Amino acid sequence: MAVPAVTPGTTLVNPYNRETSIFTQPETPEVAEFEVRLGPGGSGGGNALPHIHPKADEQFTVRSGRLAVVIDGERRSLGPGETITVPRGSAFLRQRS
Repeated sequence: MAVPAVTPGTTLVNPYNRETSIFTQPETPEVAEFEVRLGPGGSGGGNALPHIHPKADEQFTVRSGRLAVVIDGERRSLGPGETITVPRGSAFLRQRS
């Protein structure tokens, strides 16, 4: 059995937007599950850029606070307990609101 590239508890900080990702499950070629912590006012300070995952859907569940997700130009605001899925190939960004 192959050792996962990323193991639970691994923490990564993106130096560009200061998002913190904490992996919660062993990473597999098909799935990566992690918690993302966003800074107040946006994605690590409000510098979120739209991006696309061409081969994977991405799902967000809000644990606390509010999250704005813009998918293909349409903005949705989510609160605690709410979930949204971004379909593969869709341009999106997320911001703490």
